[in-house]
Amino acid sequence: MLWHADHGRGGWLIPSRLAGGDVLEFGAQADWGLVRWHGIVDSYDAVEWLTVQGPSSDPGAASDDALRQLDHLRYAPPHHMSAAHNRCTRRVARHA
Repeated sequence: MLWHADHGRGGWLIPSRLAGGDVLEFGAQADWGLVRWHGIVDSYDAVEWLTVQGPSSDPGAASDDALRQLDHLRYAPPHHMSAAHNRCTRRVARHA
């Protein structure tokens, strides 16, 4: 998908269909020709900002970086809660 320029505020309109770990390709026209590089979506808000990691040497390397990032999130240990938050407060009604 191609991104479109935000002529009103400057920069680019961030597509709402992005997700963390997506591989992005960037390009620019330089004096010596077209230059391309790749990165991965780290985090974003579809309205205001986007954080990208990279550049990577090619799309395969960017994809490998994305898999490492997603594996880190997938296997992250759960957040620890205080003992007061760990107690179950649900009560079961007993019918006689």
